[in-house]
This record gives sequence, C-alpha cells and structure tokens, in this order.
Amino acid sequence: GLLLIPILGLCTIRELKVLAPLALIGNIVYLCAIFIVFHYLLTNLQPVSSVNGVGELRDLPLFFAIVIFAFEGIAVILPIENQMDEPQHFISNNGVLNTACLIVLAAYATMGFY
Repeated sequence: GLLLIPILGLCTIRELKVLAPLALIGNIVYLCAIFIVFHYLLTNLQPVSSVNGVGELRDLPLFFAIVIFAFEGIAVILPIENQMDEPQHFISNNGVLNTACLIVLAAYATMGFY
C-alpha cells in the first residue's frame, strides 16, 4: 500500500530524459549493493573443496528466476532504441545492448561463482 503512490508517480513519467537521473540513482544503489555482497562473500570465503560443484535440481527454478530478473529490462530497452539518434549503435556487435547484457552476465556469473 505504501509503495502504490510512488510507483504510480513513476509510471506517469513519459519522457526517458526525466527517467534517466532516477535510473542512474537506481544503478548506483544497485552497484553499492553488489559491492557489499561481494565484500561479505570474499571476507567469509570457504575452501573450494567444502562447496558442491553443482547445485541441486530443486534450485533450478530459482536459477531461472534470477536469470529472468537480470534480463527483464527489455520493456525499457526497446523504447531507448526507438529514441536514439543513431539506433544502429544499439544493436551492433559492440553496441549498447550487447555491452549491457555482457556486464550484467559477468556480474551475475561472478556472484554465482562465489
């Protein structure tokens, strides 16, 4: 109930230029959270021999949920491509989409490894 009013306010924003600072703040908070988790993981590291190499089958739905969360930004990505001055830079081999997906993939793979 408490989040309804702020979320409704955010949903009324129609211009990506207005949303960009909010997205930047969200990304900074997200990166801080990742660094906090990595700090905790690396200070409490267990020996590799004490950890299972492969997870259990019952955890597979959790894995898919995390992957879907990591790449769920497609609803935001497509409007960005439509509003770009040069949309070919978005989908090129070293474009915005591939670079962003590789960064997200590397962050999740590294966190999953540790």
